[in-house]
Amino acid sequence: MPAFPPDRTWDVMGAAAESLGWTHSSIPFALNSVPRDGRPACVMCAQNVGQACPVDSKNGTHNTFIPRALKAGAHLLARSQAVRIEHDGKGSATAVRLVVDTAEGPIERTVRATQVVVAAGAIETPRLLLASALGNDWVGRNHHAHGIGSVVDLTGPSPKEYAGPGHSVATSDWLHRDGLAWGGGIITDLPSFYPGQKAPMHRAAGIGLGAAHKRWMRETPPPLGLLAMTQETPHVSARVSLDPRVVDRHGMPAARLAGRPSDATISTVDFMVDRAHEWLSATGANNILANPFYGQAAGAEHSAGTARLGDDPGNSACDSRGKLWGSANVWVADASLHPTNGGVNPALTVMANAMRVAQFVAGRQ
Repeated sequence: MPAFPPDRTWDVMGAAAESLGWTHSSIPFALNSVPRDGRPACVMCAQNVGQACPVDSKNGTHNTFIPRALKAGAHLLARSQAVRIEHDGKGSATAVRLVVDTAEGPIERTVRATQVVVAAGAIETPRLLLASALGNDWVGRNHHAHGIGSVVDLTGPSPKEYAGPGHSVATSDWLHRDGLAWGGGIITDLPSFYPGQKAPMHRAAGIGLGAAHKRWMRETPPPLGLLAMTQETPHVSARVSLDPRVVDRHGMPAARLAGRPSDATISTVDFMVDRAHEWLSATGANNILANPFYGQAAGAEHSAGTARLGDDPGNSACDSRGKLWGSANVWVADASLHPTNGGVNPALTVMANAMRVAQFVAGRQ
């Protein structure tokens, strides 16, 4: 589908990038920019980031892969939780034990299987594998997402509007550039701040409370800001493990998250925040608030790495095809496989690699 058309933010940030000698581009979205597959184009409502789409133009598994799978004969069991993968003690899975919520209360079901694919995300995937006593010592380790840094111009003129789809322009000039900053990352404009996000910024902007605050909220556009998404270098201390005491309502051990960002991640975030500051300054901004965030040990929407693939069970949890080391028929097919996320949103990589793993599961490669 074609990219979304340029807007005022594109014009301002594009001119600033060109003044620095940087390249810039539009941003790929999981949105219909034109009608597609019986669903309409985006109506530019500014709710794309973090919100459900009111017209169903936003693409997700709920309106793409799952309907296709059901049409092909798959069965979807809702209101259910996998609590254990049953196996023979030598790594070969025989069944998956489920707890299903019904009107009469939860019931257990066991589904026998010749192949088991775990795709529950980078926190729940290792939780299930660990609770099932499957995999090697690398299961749960190297949890990472992205280092993040933002800069915001609090008082200058802003081209931002309360319109979608959210981000407008990006540069990837600092992604794996000349070996700088441990992989670097991308920089993109921040989506328009919702009123509840803008309101607390008044103090940093030098705006008082009362009438002055109301006038600032009512009469000024959302502040212009940039987001640097950086490669988070994995660290073995950042991990998902099983809590020794806390269990959920089905008796399954809860996930416990711990860890710290690596020194490489910290230096990468600092480097990329400086580049974002440089880009925003090129627009004429002079009251810039910087906010680095060095790691995602507590988990985030880009969580990855906790069952990473590799060629050696001495430093990975799965082989290069996504099959769990030590198992004949347990596979992983989500962001848990990522050795790193790189410095970009990992969604397309997750989908592409899941389809690649599916070929091995089906015996087609």
